[in-house]
Amino acid sequence: MHKKLELWMSWITVALITVFLGGFSLITNQLTESQYKETFLPIFKETVEGLSVEEGMTLFKTLGSWFTFTVITVLILTFVASLFLTNKRYLLGASICYFLAGLVTLIGSQLIAFVLAFPLFVTAGFCFYDFIKEKKEKERKTNGTN
Repeated sequence: MHKKLELWMSWITVALITVFLGGFSLITNQLTESQYKETFLPIFKETVEGLSVEEGMTLFKTLGSWFTFTVITVLILTFVASLFLTNKRYLLGASICYFLAGLVTLIGSQLIAFVLAFPLFVTAGFCFYDFIKEKKEKERKTNGTN
């Protein structure tokens, strides 16, 4: 039996991370000077105040690069965790990978995407709970108690 709740929760979260952080990455990495002046400058006026247009564009492109790294790393970690989870013998490995994916989401988004990291932490907790539960069941079977 696969852990369907954990798998669904993690992949929906990863899809949202890919859409939001990946979308921002695509937009900022293809940003032109005119688009920056028309779109980003009015919205983030207080944030980029005192910066030249080039420095402001560099700021957003750097953030977009961070988000790209975050999306790729989270995809890899979630894929590995899903493999561990479907095998069911490696629940601790799945828990660790989901926890790391949540941590990467937090750090890679510079704490902006904490809402997207939370379901990954919950999934890690569910996997760890299942790991502890199965460990106790194995101990009961080996001790001969029900």
